[in-house]
Amino acid sequence: MRRILEHLKKHPCIVELMDTLHCGARVVQVEGVRSSGWGVCAATLADISNRTSVLIAPSREHAERIYEDIRLYWSPAGATPDSHPRLYRFPVQTEAFIGYGGEGVTARERIAALLAIHQRSDAVIVTSIEAIARPTVSPDAFEHCCFDLRCGDVIPIDALTGRLIAGGYETSTEVQLPGEFSRRGGIVDVFSPSCDLPVRIEFFGDEIESMRLFDPATQRSVETIERCTITPAREFIIPSDHKRLVEAVHTALANQADQLRANGKVEAAR
Repeated sequence: MRRILEHLKKHPCIVELMDTLHCGARVVQVEGVRSSGWGVCAATLADISNRTSVLIAPSREHAERIYEDIRLYWSPAGATPDSHPRLYRFPVQTEAFIGYGGEGVTARERIAALLAIHQRSDAVIVTSIEAIARPTVSPDAFEHCCFDLRCGDVIPIDALTGRLIAGGYETSTEVQLPGEFSRRGGIVDVFSPSCDLPVRIEFFGDEIESMRLFDPATQRSVETIERCTITPAREFIIPSDHKRLVEAVHTALANQADQLRANGKVEAAR
């Protein structure tokens, strides 16, 4: 499939399109591409460009087809299509911001895409109009809740668990799902949604002595690592001044109820 892309890169239409984009054109209209051709077209353009790109499809089904086409065309010759470090989905989150359950994969993919935009300069995000129409965490809030941990770092365990709670993580006796963490003495287990496996962090005092990925089913270590990135556990992050937020909501509701009663709508004000 890579050979097809190499041939397409030399096609006059693709060359002209890339030249137009590199010249800073804000709007470029492409016509005559059939539905099945958008995937190979997007794969070719994204392969040429080293900039972050967001591909917005008209529907979630169309977005999925484009994603799978890019994954296929970017696969090495003779290899089974696999995930690519530049390629991310940003799917529709039907139960946005609430837990994981059946929406766990979706939540992880959305957060992974947000992290890619934050960390990479060449990410390719495939999404749909429906998916990006839903609100998500602000860039500043997301960046504030992302942090790296490395062996040898000095951070009090209480400070780490405090940052995890602020980022939406929930405590658990045994970490099984993304968005959970547990603490047992000088050991903190964290399952960041951006990771395939949870990480076990062992402290010596306030210093991180070691970090190991582990299997949540068996709780056994599978790999030693030197660093990991912790992202927010979910897209909706309650601010640290949440008490003031709750008070503001109560005040707004009370004012609305007073206005309804003043207009004679007593039942609606209850």
